[in-house]
Amino acid sequence: MSFVSLAVALSACNVDDPPASTGGARGASCERFAVVRSDYASTQIALVDDGGRVLSANVVSSGSTPSGATSALSGDVVLPHDAPAAGKVVLIDRFPNGILTWLDAETGAVEGQLNVVPGFPANPHDYLDVAPGKAYVTRFGSNTNPGKVAFDEGGDLLVVDTARRSLSKRIDLSGYGGGVDPRPDRMTMAAGRAYVTLSRLDATFERGEDGLVVVIDVTSDEVVDTIPIPGLKNCTNLALSPDARALAVSCSGLYKVPGAAQMAASGVVVFELASKKELLRGPASTIGAALGSSLGFPTSRTVVAVANADAGDQILAIDLETAQAKVLHQTSPFAAGDMFCGCGGRCLVPDADAASLLAVDAERVAPLAALTGSGLPARAVSAIGKSSDDH
Repeated sequence: MSFVSLAVALSACNVDDPPASTGGARGASCERFAVVRSDYASTQIALVDDGGRVLSANVVSSGSTPSGATSALSGDVVLPHDAPAAGKVVLIDRFPNGILTWLDAETGAVEGQLNVVPGFPANPHDYLDVAPGKAYVTRFGSNTNPGKVAFDEGGDLLVVDTARRSLSKRIDLSGYGGGVDPRPDRMTMAAGRAYVTLSRLDATFERGEDGLVVVIDVTSDEVVDTIPIPGLKNCTNLALSPDARALAVSCSGLYKVPGAAQMAASGVVVFELASKKELLRGPASTIGAALGSSLGFPTSRTVVAVANADAGDQILAIDLETAQAKVLHQTSPFAAGDMFCGCGGRCLVPDADAASLLAVDAERVAPLAALTGSGLPARAVSAIGKSSDDH
C-alpha cells in the first residue's frame, strides 16, 4: 500500500458516521415546521413544533443518501416560499446539484427526487404547488449555449408533473429580462395566478434592470400581466398579505456595486394586488441599510423585513398605515434566515446566532426554544400542512 493510500485509509477511520435519520412527526397545520440547518457545507433537515421545540432533529442530512434518494443533499438547500401540499416537505438543492427532494413529513421517508437542471446548473430557487399534480420551479441561471438536451435553457419556470416526478414543459421568461438575464426567483400564489419576482441581472451581477414581477395564469401557463418596480433593482422576494389584497416585494440593489448606488436601488414596495397601485415604498435610505431577501406579513397591516446593515442584520416591522419602520432586533451579518409567516399573526425567523427561531410580530421579537440535536445554524423555516388523514 502506498503512503497516500495508507494516509487516506487511516484518516477514514477518524471520520464520523453520518447521523441516523430520526424520522418525521405528525401534526396539524401550523403545528409542524421544517427547518434547514446548514453551514453551507453540510445540511440537516429538522422538524419543530410551534414553540420551536425539536420534534425530529435529523429527518435527512447531507451525510448520507437515504432509501428513495439517488443524490445526497449539498450545503445549498432551501425551502419553498409557500408551504407545499399537505403533509409534504420539499427541499430545493440549488447550485450546482439542482435536485428537488420530496419527503413525507410524518415518516421522514424520501418519496422521490427530480433533477431540474439537465445539462446545465440552472440554479433552481423556488418551488410552488399550483394545482393537484402540478408545480412550478424557478430557474435563476440562463444557459448561453442551450440545445444539447431537453430543458437545458434556464431563465424560466419549469412545469413539474409531481405525480410522475417528471418535467412537463417550460415557461420561457427570457423576453422579460430587459437586456439582461431574467433570473426568476421567488413565487407566491393568489386567485389562480402565480406571482414571480425577476431579479434581472447580467452574468457579472454588476448590472441590473429595474425589478419586475411577472404574473402567470396557472391553467394556461402563460404570462398574463407584469408589475414593474421602477427605480429598484435585484428584487428577489415577495409576500402576499393574509387578506390577499397586497403584495410586498423586497429589492436589495446591486451587491457588486456597494455603497450609495446599492442603497439608492434597494427598498421594500407594497402593491395593491387588484389594481397594481403602489401603496408604500420604504427606501433603503430611510431604513439605513440595504434590504435582504427575507420578508413577510404577520398581519395585513405590517410587513416584517430583514435589512443587511454593516453591523449586522436588522429585523424590521413596517406599518403600512403610517409607513414607519421600526428595528425590532439585530443579529450578526447574514444570520437572519428565510422567514415564514402566516401562522398566528407572527413570522418565524431563523437566527443563526441564537440557534433558535425568533417569533416576530408587529411590536416585538421573542426567541423560541433552543434548537437541539445539531450544531448547524438554522437558515430557513416553513410550515407543513396537516397529514392527509388528520381531521
